[in-house]
Amino acid sequence: MEYRVLGPLEVVLDGDALDLGRPKQRALLAMLLVNAGHVVPADRLVEDLWAGDPPANAAAALQVQVSRLRQVFGSAGLDGAAVVESRKPGYVLNAAAGEVDAAVFEQLLAAADADLADDRPAEADRRFAAALSLWRGAALVEFADQEFAMAEAARLEECRLHAREAQIEARLAQGLHGAVVGELRSLAVSQPLRERLWGQLMVALYRSGRQAEALRAYGELRTNLADELGIDPSPALQRLEEAVLLQKSELDWAPAFSAPPSATEMSDGADAVPDLADSGGSPFFGREAELAQLAAEWDRAANEGPRLVLIAGEPGIGKTRLTMELLRVAQRRGARVLVGRCAEELAAPFQPFAEALDRVVRHLSAADLVALTAGRGADLVRLLPDLVELLPDLAVPAPADPETERYRLFEAVRRAVEVLAARRPLLLVLDDLHWAAAPTVALMRHLVTKSDPMPVLVIGTYRQTEAGDLLGEAARSPRVSEIRLGGLDESAVEGLVAALVGHDLDEAGLALARRLHDGTAGNALFVREMVRHLNE
Repeated sequence: MEYRVLGPLEVVLDGDALDLGRPKQRALLAMLLVNAGHVVPADRLVEDLWAGDPPANAAAALQVQVSRLRQVFGSAGLDGAAVVESRKPGYVLNAAAGEVDAAVFEQLLAAADADLADDRPAEADRRFAAALSLWRGAALVEFADQEFAMAEAARLEECRLHAREAQIEARLAQGLHGAVVGELRSLAVSQPLRERLWGQLMVALYRSGRQAEALRAYGELRTNLADELGIDPSPALQRLEEAVLLQKSELDWAPAFSAPPSATEMSDGADAVPDLADSGGSPFFGREAELAQLAAEWDRAANEGPRLVLIAGEPGIGKTRLTMELLRVAQRRGARVLVGRCAEELAAPFQPFAEALDRVVRHLSAADLVALTAGRGADLVRLLPDLVELLPDLAVPAPADPETERYRLFEAVRRAVEVLAARRPLLLVLDDLHWAAAPTVALMRHLVTKSDPMPVLVIGTYRQTEAGDLLGEAARSPRVSEIRLGGLDESAVEGLVAALVGHDLDEAGLALARRLHDGTAGNALFVREMVRHLNE
């Protein structure tokens, strides 16, 4: 059995691909594969499978999809109930690591990294090549615009880029500098702020006798960094430029390769989003004005201090898709991205903040943790109790009256956000705020109403029909703006349909697109679903 997610979703048994059925079944399989070997709660499957708008009898509808997925495996002579096993509080896909192409890729990548670290570049090169050969396209490509897949797709894409960089390093170590120049140029252009790639390009060009081009590459990087982030290249790159200028016989180039992100480190998009060039996600149409407004808010936050943008709209109208487009813009500008989500069944105070920050603090170095908790770290324990395990010497604060405790917690969160934003501008996404508890909204307002100069933009998404008065009050601040999304206009729906079917529309196609616009009121999710059903 082979489960393939490094490209279009496939399941291959003894060399034959299984017919995975309808989009809902494929999506359900992908959700279970992202968490292979681990139980996925039924309520989470329902939420993701129906994009936050489940049918009336959601439990029964999920059971129908599970039954159909089991039939897929049953038709291949397998025990479907054993493959997709019911286990409280949900379901688990029983797949061995060696059966999932993503897991095999990561095993090969780890072995190749070890070869490179042990100065075996030829062996590393072969293993990197074997790992990269498993890719057939962007990871989880057909689900790239769906929330459940975004973080894992981003993590896997980052691992693939790490593999390509490390393979190039192995080839440079073998003296194959001329063979990698073309690939390096393409990668560097697609990743204009990634210093390691530009450093490798400079080395490859210089060793190929192209000193002027190596210096030109450094100048291009310096311009990119100045325009996007207002910073200079790192000291290591500056030393490399100096060595090229002095025409040294051998360049001192020893980049510090960080390990590729693990599944835990990158879960739910804590610090990365799919790259625009590789995501293969749903086409982006009809929201150019709103994206420009968000980009302007990002610039204001970078120059004037924290700001909040509330994005409102009905389910499926495109709140997540618009937010993802902003995340990609922010990522290209070197931002740190944090994501937290409110859940209908768990209206706990400060839930999205705890979720977003917890994913970060677990992977900070000891020095960064100390900086994050300096001054008010003890109060942060109320929100992140696992800090006590990470920093055993951190004292738990003495109890105080509720208002004092709340203020101290608010200031501790503000301090943590300030520290995180000190190195890289911070984009904090708080999803599904219509389910937020009142203290969550109060903390969100606290972050952006103070005049701190920290470069932080908070994005909150919600359904205006379910939000009540809480968010209306939050919007009454000069640092807060609101975007209310309506349906796509007719021309945007025509463009979306053309992109979904992969060709220009003839007269009949345009007429169908207009009917889809009228029937869906321009709801992008409904348009996509209708096109998928029509394709079937």
